[in-house]
Amino acid sequence: MRESGSGTCRSGRERARHAVPLREDPGRKGTIMAPRPFREYRSTRSKEREMRAWRIALSGLVLCSAVAAASAETINATPENLASILERVNPGDTVVCADGVYGGGFTIARSGTEAAPIVLKAAGSGCVFEGGADCLRIEAASYVTVEGIRFQHAERCGIFPAAPPAEPATHVTIRRCVFAENGFPGVMSGHINHLTIEDCEAYGGVRSHGLYVSNSGDYPVVRGNRIHNNVKCGLHMNGDPEMGGDGVISFALVENNRIWENGKPAGGSAINVTHVQDSIFRNNLAYNNYAGGIITYYDTGGDACASKRNKIVNNTVVFRPGEGKWALALKRNSTGAFVQNNVLVGGKYAAIGIEESSREGLMMDYNVIATYPGQQFGGDSTEGTSVSEEEWRKLGYDAHSSIGRMPQFENAEAGDFRLAAGSAGVDAGADLKDLVLTDIDGNVRPRGEGFDCGCFERSSGEKSARRP
Repeated sequence: MRESGSGTCRSGRERARHAVPLREDPGRKGTIMAPRPFREYRSTRSKEREMRAWRIALSGLVLCSAVAAASAETINATPENLASILERVNPGDTVVCADGVYGGGFTIARSGTEAAPIVLKAAGSGCVFEGGADCLRIEAASYVTVEGIRFQHAERCGIFPAAPPAEPATHVTIRRCVFAENGFPGVMSGHINHLTIEDCEAYGGVRSHGLYVSNSGDYPVVRGNRIHNNVKCGLHMNGDPEMGGDGVISFALVENNRIWENGKPAGGSAINVTHVQDSIFRNNLAYNNYAGGIITYYDTGGDACASKRNKIVNNTVVFRPGEGKWALALKRNSTGAFVQNNVLVGGKYAAIGIEESSREGLMMDYNVIATYPGQQFGGDSTEGTSVSEEEWRKLGYDAHSSIGRMPQFENAEAGDFRLAAGSAGVDAGADLKDLVLTDIDGNVRPRGEGFDCGCFERSSGEKSARRP
């Protein structure tokens, strides 16, 4: 890789006389120059000279920016040279990995910029990072994008982006990657703001979750992923108060994910929400999991770090008979939740488990809530607590919801959880056009007389959507 820049950008004697260093980019050679600040002028002539110097300097800065942009490289990598390339990568560089098996243990410790991120991507469909403590670590680096690579069989994580709590990193994007049979989560983050994980597949976690957004990084986006067959949670989010920062994940967006057959044998929810506030969970499909559905709570840090003011809308959560805990549970001061337009089916503990401590500010209505024979509507059968449909409605919740009528799906056995014609929940949701514009497949809502409940918006004549 070449070193960009060829020394200080200068433009004539005038600039050399008036210029002082403005900043230095430690990742590149050269110093960007800028003139001294304005000072009191004793004459019009001296002022004109200074103004001329500024014009020359500014033109030089534009030239320097153009040189920096032009210095961005597309670098072809192989298993033999990738490590040395990552040690020298600069903002704007795109590292393209040829097909092949790359040993794990790679590290990116250099940052891109908002205008010039560092990109690590696969050239084709056969780029595999295999093993290592972590297949790839992103250490205190911002504006980094990883695309199209398979990460498997790491002792710990497929990708581990992390930074110190006092200096969190920002804008790490992981897109169209596969995480297979890693010891711990496919992705586990720590103190990353604006983390995005989208269009990925995470399965076969040997001892842990599929994806794990951890520590107090704000504005994460988890979108369009397929998360399945992990021994614990599908997606686990935890602000981790004991790990520094404010102990809370705020302003998350979790949408359009398909999550199935997680939580066996170790337990864990499809979407586990711990110390998360002011976030949106919409258009997610969680089916045939073995423990919880969508569960919010806190375990350390006290009430200030509880999961509060979250919006849970247009999700479909379905268990098989006799499996799972709750389709939805709000635990330990999960107050201020907005819960509408969801389809919630089954759960051997109960269909819903809304603790009294979590009812303050709760807005819950326009849902489809159903149980199998012998299972209770609300509470926790393992603790001997029960809330009936009648008691729940008297508390002021789910006045317009369908309770007790099992929704009809197009073909649940084949993984098609679109509501069938005439099912509970068709055209029966609240108008949430300010919050939910499309369904899990990108179809505009509504498509009929009203919003459908659940993650799919029904339209007559469309083909069945098979299991991904």
